[in-house]
Amino acid sequence: MKTRHLRINQYPEGLKVIISARRSPFVNFFLLFWMIGWIIGEIEITGNLINYEAETPDAFMVFWAVGWTLSGLLAVFIWLYNMKGREIVSISDSELIRIRQFVFFSRSKIFATELITNLRLTDINPSALDMGGGMEFWGLSGGTLTFDYGPGIEKFGLGIDEDEARQVIGEVKARFEKF
Repeated sequence: MKTRHLRINQYPEGLKVIISARRSPFVNFFLLFWMIGWIIGEIEITGNLINYEAETPDAFMVFWAVGWTLSGLLAVFIWLYNMKGREIVSISDSELIRIRQFVFFSRSKIFATELITNLRLTDINPSALDMGGGMEFWGLSGGTLTFDYGPGIEKFGLGIDEDEARQVIGEVKARFEKF
C-alpha cells in the first residue's frame, strides 16, 4: 500500500512502514523567515563579540550568543527534517524497529514484540502551545500511532493522518495478531 506520505511493504519476515515527513508549508514558511532574522542577529552578535572593546565580553553577551546559535541550529534541523526526513518502522515476529532518519544521521529504537500491546491511534493532536507536546508540533517526536510497551507507551507515525494510521493498524493487526 502506498500514499503520498506512507508506504507499507510486506516481506516474508514482516512489514516495513516508510513514512515521509509531512512537509508542512506553515513550518517551512515560518522557519524560512525566522532563519533570515536569525542570520542577521547571528552576524550582529558575532561582530559584537569579535569587536568587543573590553578585554573580555560580559557573561550575558556570551550566554546570549550561545543560546542564539543553538536556537538557530535547532530551527535549521527542524527545517531539514521537514524537507527530507522520514520514519521507518520494521516489524517482525520478534521486534519492532523504529528509525527516524534525519538529513545527516538517524536514530533508532528497538522494541521486543512480546512486550507490545494495544496498538491504537494517538488520542490527542499536538499544539505549539502545549508544553507536553514538546517537539510534536514541529514533527520531530510523537506520532499518530501509540502502543503500550511494558509499563510505558511509545509513539510512531510522524507525518501521517488518522486514515493512514488506521491503514497501518489494519495491516499490522492482519499480519501480527498479538498487536
